[in-house]
Amino acid sequence: MSGDLLALGAVAALAAAGLRRRGSRADDDPTITRCGFPWPRDYTLYHATTGLRAIRRQGFRPRRQVGTSALGGGTDEAISFTLDPRVAKSIVIGLLVLRAGARGDLTLTELYEHFEEQYPDAIRSFNTTFHGRTSATHTTRADLAKIDAGYRMISPGLFDNRGLPQGAIPIGEGWQGRDRTYYHRWWQKYANEAERREWEVRRGELFKDLYATLLAAGDDAHASFNPVFWNPSLDVLAQLDLDDIGILVATINIDRVCMGAMSAVQAGYLERPVAKFWDRELSRYRRDCVRPLSGYGRKYPESYSLFEGGRYPRDKQIGPFRLDDVGEPGPSTTTEYLWALSELRVFDPSRITVVSSQASQQALSGFEGLVAYPWFDSMDLRAARPELPGDLVLGR
Repeated sequence: MSGDLLALGAVAALAAAGLRRRGSRADDDPTITRCGFPWPRDYTLYHATTGLRAIRRQGFRPRRQVGTSALGGGTDEAISFTLDPRVAKSIVIGLLVLRAGARGDLTLTELYEHFEEQYPDAIRSFNTTFHGRTSATHTTRADLAKIDAGYRMISPGLFDNRGLPQGAIPIGEGWQGRDRTYYHRWWQKYANEAERREWEVRRGELFKDLYATLLAAGDDAHASFNPVFWNPSLDVLAQLDLDDIGILVATINIDRVCMGAMSAVQAGYLERPVAKFWDRELSRYRRDCVRPLSGYGRKYPESYSLFEGGRYPRDKQIGPFRLDDVGEPGPSTTTEYLWALSELRVFDPSRITVVSSQASQQALSGFEGLVAYPWFDSMDLRAARPELPGDLVLGR
């Protein structure tokens, strides 16, 4: 017991002291200012996109200016990059799968079978942890062939006594009376153009839902990586040319980045014990640092101090970084970094310089035909980028 207490005390003392000797240089004085942590301008970033040719022609524009988005979710105010090339590739793979599903080139059954062949552990998780069902519609694998063949699942309601329509395939046992001729649900093939269009919309929603659930199951089983697609637009994806899907490599002409404790660990700025010790303060700092960046943000009043309140260190030092309450964050001075998907958000597109680009076929060389990227630990950014931004900032 005493040994455990001594060990905990040592960690706390180490965090409070700030690990000053770790990574600091005599000619360096790294600071955390109102505008964020230092950011190395020459650090390469990756952007998976559905507008490759348009960006090559006219540069980056945030979604609020473009007006349409194939991916859904995310921010309308900034351009999202990732520090991890694996994340960018996983997004491109997902875009190709969703595009194929939207165009009818990939059926629900084929999607399931590809996962079964490439990531059997994902299917085992799908059939156990996820109960073999998609979250929104409760369809199982046995239903996928019916949906692919043009059948719709009809649920008329508990008190609908019309009986089973001609050509319908009942689901489950009938009810009411000796012959049990009434059913709560059945499969029925579309009979006209209006029903066919309704089936196409429903099939698209089921495809998105099935893919999202299979990705979640694969991530749960550490079989395939889940880049998390938030309500992608199949209508937009169906119209995409393959030459518009790909990855851009870029740098940014911005010196500062807002981030919290987990992000600082992932990007190599702070050791885990230090970040954990100052987690609450760094969370508050990130929140306030980000506020002025978007069009909906607000500037600080003159008297505002970013490092007052809470329990900020009296010596104004966190890890190798000195706290300096100066500067005014803005789109041209500061970016935001989020540890999930190693995402860097740039609010001023004019600060972005494209270094190179690759269409999907080039970008996925060696990963052709996959329905998902093999699983990796997204917190272990160093596995993909041996030199992290924090290494460059601290001269390690």
